[in-house]
Amino acid sequence: PRGPPKYLLAGAAFMHRYQVCVTVRDGKAAIKADGEAYASEAYSYLNGDVITDMDSLALGHGDRVVLGRQNNYNFIFVDPTKGSGQELIDRGKVTYEGCVEELAAKQGDIEGGYRRSAAEVEAERKRKEEYDQSIREAKEARERAEAEAKAREEEY
Repeated sequence: PRGPPKYLLAGAAFMHRYQVCVTVRDGKAAIKADGEAYASEAYSYLNGDVITDMDSLALGHGDRVVLGRQNNYNFIFVDPTKGSGQELIDRGKVTYEGCVEELAAKQGDIEGGYRRSAAEVEAERKRKEEYDQSIREAKEARERAEAEAKAREEEY
């Protein structure tokens, strides 16, 4: 029998009292879906794959866990013997965008809408920055030309 949870997340997005169960034995962590949650298709995901209620899956350093279909709760499993969560973030090994892209690639677009990748967002930001710069340069060139024309008029 299962005892009370050590950590409990609750809220409107959680359909069941238990979504997944994480166990740690002999220094090894594993995750398994709750049978009732899984049966009602309240899925959770490990590295983009559905976590079932059949067998526990080993958790490794940097693994991504998403609770629920709406991708609202993303967690990174950190094995403190292998590093820190901050190191994973600083090295770019884990990002929210990467987690969303991984889930969408493996499960289809869960949210029913198109989510732009980080690369697309960055490319759009650069295009806007370049456009704004060209507008500033054109304005400066026009102001210089007007100032030169005015200076020539004053000379005559």
